[in-house]
Amino acid sequence: MKAMRSTRWAGKMRGWRRSRLTALVGAACLAVSLPLSLAAQIAAVTPEQVKSAAGILLGSQDSVIAIVGDYTKVKDQLAGFKEIKFLDPDGKPIPAPQ
Repeated sequence: MKAMRSTRWAGKMRGWRRSRLTALVGAACLAVSLPLSLAAQIAAVTPEQVKSAAGILLGSQDSVIAIVGDYTKVKDQLAGFKEIKFLDPDGKPIPAPQ
């Protein structure tokens, strides 16, 4: 009876190792192929699709873009925005930096 139990247990362990190995190999293959498939998907996006998505995601009155960092370094890049509000870390309005 004892020999039978240990054989059964050993079989379960081999099965566990096999399934674990299969999972690891599958994850490695996914990790290798993911950048390639993702790059192909990104390359397939057309400029029209980007403009359409930007219009949907950024075109509403409720859109908010948060920029954190040194304003003097990005000031020129923000010239196209109509309304820029400056807030302190607590969300209270502050004057524009000079």
